[in-house]
Amino acid sequence: MTITSTTRRNQYTANGILDTFTYDFEIFADADLDVYVGTTLQTITTHYTVTGAGNNSGGTVVFVSAPSNNAVVTIVSNRAVERTTSFTNAGVFRADDINDELDKLVSLVSELDTGLNRTVRLPVTDGNRTVELPVSADRASKYLAFDSSGDVVTQQNFGAWQGNWTTATAYDQNDIVKDSSNDNVYIVTTAYTSSADVATDVSAGNLELVVDVSAAATSAAASAASASASASSASAASASASAASTSEANALTYKTASETAKTGSETAQAASEAAQALSESARDTAEDYKDDALKIATNAEDSQYTLSDTVTTGYSALHYAAKAQASATSAASSAAAVNGKSIADTDGNTSVETERSGSLEKVFVRASGVDAIEVSNASGTALTQFKGNVQLDAQGDLRLADADSSNYVAFQAPTTVSSDITWTLPNADAAVSGYALTSDGAGNLSWAAAGATVAQDNTTNTDFNLYFAATTSGALTALKYDGADLLFNPSTSTLTCTNFAGQATTAQYADLAEIYSADCELEAGDVVMIGGDKEITICTVAEDVFGVISTAPGFLLNAAADGYPVALKGRVPVRLKGPLHKGQLIVLSDEAGVAMGAEGEDVNPFSVIGKAIHDKTTDTKELVEIILT
Repeated sequence: MTITSTTRRNQYTANGILDTFTYDFEIFADADLDVYVGTTLQTITTHYTVTGAGNNSGGTVVFVSAPSNNAVVTIVSNRAVERTTSFTNAGVFRADDINDELDKLVSLVSELDTGLNRTVRLPVTDGNRTVELPVSADRASKYLAFDSSGDVVTQQNFGAWQGNWTTATAYDQNDIVKDSSNDNVYIVTTAYTSSADVATDVSAGNLELVVDVSAAATSAAASAASASASASSASAASASASAASTSEANALTYKTASETAKTGSETAQAASEAAQALSESARDTAEDYKDDALKIATNAEDSQYTLSDTVTTGYSALHYAAKAQASATSAASSAAAVNGKSIADTDGNTSVETERSGSLEKVFVRASGVDAIEVSNASGTALTQFKGNVQLDAQGDLRLADADSSNYVAFQAPTTVSSDITWTLPNADAAVSGYALTSDGAGNLSWAAAGATVAQDNTTNTDFNLYFAATTSGALTALKYDGADLLFNPSTSTLTCTNFAGQATTAQYADLAEIYSADCELEAGDVVMIGGDKEITICTVAEDVFGVISTAPGFLLNAAADGYPVALKGRVPVRLKGPLHKGQLIVLSDEAGVAMGAEGEDVNPFSVIGKAIHDKTTDTKELVEIILT
């Protein structure tokens, strides 16, 4: 086996969903990794588990809960610097052991190289420079800097404010002072005692100008003057623009007045011409009326000018007005005969009556001994459309007859209705067959699947009742449930019942186990023996081995009892330390409850726990699957 990865570090950005992240370098134990989420170091088992230890191409880190979205996940190698294998003179010298030791050394070197690549370093081509830091006393509360040769030095904190500069005052290097005469700010370049004035100290090189307030004030004054001149120019330009705008508005006003005068002239001409036409028409009409009046006055006794029904042409407006009056008198007489209320047939058993009650107009059709009432149009076609509300009183049926009217189906109101209810039908038929009308509680009907709906659920961690019935065909009715001992949990796919009658032909897991009470806390894979204050305890005597605490029994005896499942036969993971080869006998190690591979051929058969079915090359303590014997 060889080490191929030179960078023993991987980094990812989480998406809040993915919980598994890969590392592409070899490790020798799960503990050889440090895992960070953001800047927080995670704890193995509590926050994550590791797969692929001993695999040359790496493995995966599996989080118990997926890191949050955009969290940075960092996986870095962090092996303990130690040597756990010793080679003795004339002892076994196996190539696998030598390769493992060389791989561990190379991985440590690669790990150091990965760390060095992330440090501040001098370029390869740089000269011989010193990067050793000054002692802590010299660098305390100071900045790290570089001198003119590029070597590391410390520098006093910048900006120790001392206020106004005063004469005969001791200043430290990098102190900040202000010249009160012009507000200029200076930095002290070297520790000294101030002279009689600031100018002398500047000339001596003790002060260096940092903020030239006087120059800034001069620039500000110049800028203000320039801004003022610009403002004056802008005002002049604005006045010119305003004058131009006023001239333009006056021109538009004159134009509008001219157009209005033109339109008024044209309108007056048109009105004059219309008045002339009307005058001529009125004159013609007046001449006609004058002729008619003369005829009537002259021939009043002539019968051809009486208001005869047979005469329809050749008469004046007075003649037709008289005929209209006669028609109105005749219509009033007919209306009086109906009396405005009732129209009856000859035998009086069928009538149509009208009645006005307040603002409501009502029409009653009263029929005695009549089988049907038909409302037809002028062509005799029966009308089936009604506008407004139709009310059937006293629990009257709404009947829908079949083709020959021999039978019908009907709707009827209940005997008592507490309040008015109106159901509004959906505006279309159901999309699929088998739907029924359902109400939303407010009178709105809609189509919905008849009966219960079915949806998949394999996540809810709750015990649900299982329902059963004696129905063998037709509609499912009279459902029943146990309510205590017949339950199903979708999240764990666990079916719980007190008794099961049937034949099991397969099992998901491999070992046969039985519940035993223990006098101490135990973990899956612990080797146990009979003894202690209860039935079993952690095994400390090799010859007293009884079994192994099962991880997931294929068949569990005495399941209702309190205790731990002890695997008695079959395949089971056991806690084991040290290397192992397939077929090797498994016995108790020098650590209580932990197994190891037997050494040599002289093994007490009473100490044998089982046989290895996998190779193990690491010295670490791990769960390894074995066969119990």
